[in-house]
Amino acid sequence: MAPGLLQTAEYARAVFDCLYPPITPQEAEDRMLDRLDRQADSKLGETSPVLTVSPAARSAFVGTTT
Repeated sequence: MAPGLLQTAEYARAVFDCLYPPITPQEAEDRMLDRLDRQADSKLGETSPVLTVSPAARSAFVGTTT
C-alpha cells in the first residue's frame, strides 16, 4: 500500500510539517500534492476501497482476560 493513501490533505500537510530534519514549506506542499495525486489515481469510479486483514491479525488476542 502506498503511504498516506487514506490521509486527508490537512493530515498529510501536518505530517510533513513535523518532519525532522524539517523540509521547506514548498517541499511539504509538493509532497502533500503528490499524495493527493496518488489518492486520485487509486480511485476506481465510485467503488469503496477494499481493506484486507491477514489471518494472523484476525486471530490475535487483544486485551485482558479479566
